[in-house]
Amino acid sequence: MLLYILPVAFGLGGIAFPIGVLLYWTTSNLWTMGQQFYVIRNNPAPGTPAFQAKQDRDKAKAARHGHTVTEEPAEPGTTTATEVRPSARQQPKRQTRSQRSKGGTTGATPKNNPSGNSGPSKGEKK
Repeated sequence: MLLYILPVAFGLGGIAFPIGVLLYWTTSNLWTMGQQFYVIRNNPAPGTPAFQAKQDRDKAKAARHGHTVTEEPAEPGTTTATEVRPSARQQPKRQTRSQRSKGGTTGATPKNNPSGNSGPSKGEKK
């Protein structure tokens, strides 16, 4: 049965296989080119012509919508005099279980636990 059916199956599939590969390569390449166009247009690398074009588009869009247009820093990482940088987030302090249950946020260690560990001291029970 394999001797007679497989040659026919390979004959029919062999004709369609190159067409399938051609369609796959074409659609895959077009999809990839579209993705690359979208990424470069919306997230360009600083200092490239695409970056300058995006700044120009953003300024034109802001002007169309009646927003004030502000100049952006020329180089990434530099700040202007009017730009205010947010302060660093304050990290949480270690608290014992009793401080957490009271809702205290002072972060001070209790007198009976000078090591600052949140576990019970030698004389305390869990």
